[in-house]
Amino acid sequence: MTALLAGDGGLPAAATTLAPLFVTAARAACEFSAPLAITSRGESQVLIVTADGTFTALDATTGLEAWHVALPPPVGGGLIHLAAPPVAIDAHRVVFAWQDVLADWTRVDHHVALLDLETRALDPSFPPLTLAASKPVFDSNTTISFLPAHSYSRAALAHARLPGHELGLVYVSFGNVRDLQPFHGWLFEVDLDEWESHGASAAVTSSLVTTADDACGPENGDGARQMMCGGGVWSHHGPQVVYDAAAPDGFSLLVPTGNGMLDPTRGDFANAVLRTGHGLEFDPGCDAAMCQTYDPHAPGEACMASCENLFMPRLAAGQSVPDGAGSVCAGRTLLDCYAALDWDLGASSPAVVELPGGPQVILQPGKDGSLYLFDLHHLGTLYDRLPIMAGCGEGGGKCLGTWAGTMVTKPEIVTVDGAVVALVPTFVEDDAHPAGLQAVEISAAGGTPHLIPRWQAPRFTDRESLGAFRHHAGGVTVVDVGGEPYAALVDTADHGQIGTLYWIRVRDGAIVQRVKLMGAGQRFAAPLALNGALYVPSCEHTSTPDFAEGPSHLEAFRIGMP
Repeated sequence: MTALLAGDGGLPAAATTLAPLFVTAARAACEFSAPLAITSRGESQVLIVTADGTFTALDATTGLEAWHVALPPPVGGGLIHLAAPPVAIDAHRVVFAWQDVLADWTRVDHHVALLDLETRALDPSFPPLTLAASKPVFDSNTTISFLPAHSYSRAALAHARLPGHELGLVYVSFGNVRDLQPFHGWLFEVDLDEWESHGASAAVTSSLVTTADDACGPENGDGARQMMCGGGVWSHHGPQVVYDAAAPDGFSLLVPTGNGMLDPTRGDFANAVLRTGHGLEFDPGCDAAMCQTYDPHAPGEACMASCENLFMPRLAAGQSVPDGAGSVCAGRTLLDCYAALDWDLGASSPAVVELPGGPQVILQPGKDGSLYLFDLHHLGTLYDRLPIMAGCGEGGGKCLGTWAGTMVTKPEIVTVDGAVVALVPTFVEDDAHPAGLQAVEISAAGGTPHLIPRWQAPRFTDRESLGAFRHHAGGVTVVDVGGEPYAALVDTADHGQIGTLYWIRVRDGAIVQRVKLMGAGQRFAAPLALNGALYVPSCEHTSTPDFAEGPSHLEAFRIGMP
């Protein structure tokens, strides 16, 4: 039986609000994404998508299977691997992407298709499409091709409504596994209306490569700690669609990119946030004169601040470069430190925040343990950089993975008593530093947006914070219970161990309840809140993207009033 443990923060046991509802039978493969709330033939259900390409709809009350659809194996042999969280485009259709892989994990092809929730089958109006593209190398007559074997889709698909279109656009993103060269960030724009009307050959209307460079080093060289090519788009939450009546076609797309070369003078946009839109044309909007003497190791502040559609990470006034484990970053610039430790900015997705009485801003977590706050309409305008985590092994302690950083997430934004608060899961793979869920207020008081730390759960002064959150955390879900917001977050565990579901009062960070799961939890995936219940996935192998991962199951909890 799932164990329910009393909370802290002076709360009585009666304040606990989660009770076990069900645990599903084990499935052979794992979910990489959070469960989806769907309606199929008038029935409210929970849809889980496992890495073997199986879509399973569950009864939301009992957890029993209502129906399932399994993708057929690739023609000519091989296996299905589905890691990118799908996206629902309307009440009865879900768009998803997957890759065909061989037994040695070579990716052969990348595909996109639609699931019809009413017919409970693949939608024949959208014949599956196979992705392909090539783009010019910057300032060259040669081209860069999309290489299936050096590309991997694990970022959530993004859906954008488009005026004059019934179904709109879907964006599919790629990085690579283990950053083996040559690799680049790729983004594909899929026009659903064109796809339905004219077939798969008309579906892809544009593509974007984030590093327009072919100087990527030797074949299968390790690009994780190199400043060349790269720029993978792999954050679990993917690119973010921002609707804005003033933007062309009514929306823009924020694209976080991973490690590699950041040099806008050569079309290289790794370790950055890019703003693009319909058609995926990208102009960083940087002042050419200010960027004329650009140094990719130490870009000038004037150049970075001039860029309208590009955010580049940098220190705020008075700040210094983190030391890193073993002081590896001593004497390095911030971007050199990023490269040395594989601290790609695009491991996390940005959150857009509307400040009362202030501008619209973007909050971007970095693997360097800092939160970056910058302007939505002029990305080069940095308002604040707030370090909230020490690096793994920094200043002491045994670090098991400097590359992992301390934040791989998307902030969850909530308003409490008029204050705008970001909830940010943090973790650290060492035995010396505290970690957990952190709340940071985003304030425009005084006229300039800035960040104010509010609380941590567990409190960083408590011993619990030195043992919890030693691995990539799950995502955050905020649930309103009788007018009081609560946060649900899983501290994931190693294979064969059990994770912990934290139930936290957002107002003050009090841990109301800790629930020991039946499984390890699943990194990045947030619990699903639906009709007074929480649905939490567990995957028994969480450390590597492997088609054989599993088993997995789903646990459900009834949310009750305190």
